Amino acid sequence: MCTILMVMQHEPGMQSCLYSINPALPLDAMVVWWTLPCRRYIFWSMQFDLTLFLSALGLAFILESIPYFLFAERMPSILNTLAQQSPSNLRRMGFTGLLLGVLVIYLGQSF
Repeated sequence: MCTILMVMQHEPGMQSCLYSINPALPLDAMVVWWTLPCRRYIFWSMQFDLTLFLSALGLAFILESIPYFLFAERMPSILNTLAQQSPSNLRRMGFTGLLLGVLVIYLGQSF
């Protein structure tokens, strides 16, 4: 859950005011905030959700184990083929997987 915090400074030299849209969150819970004269900024303060983290970790274990369960006979040859790849090729494949994962998360959050 994200809490939207707004920092406002009305005139240069005046003290800053910190407003919280979520009244359950104390104002001193925001770690980093600053203001520039006569500007408005919105910051998101993230709270760690252990249930969501454990669900995501469990889903990662499920997705990682599917190929070993479905293709148990072919996995040794697939792993042998991967072991013969150059480090730069493995790095490219890993980076492609990272980009695809970030894209999936972005698309999932945008709906």
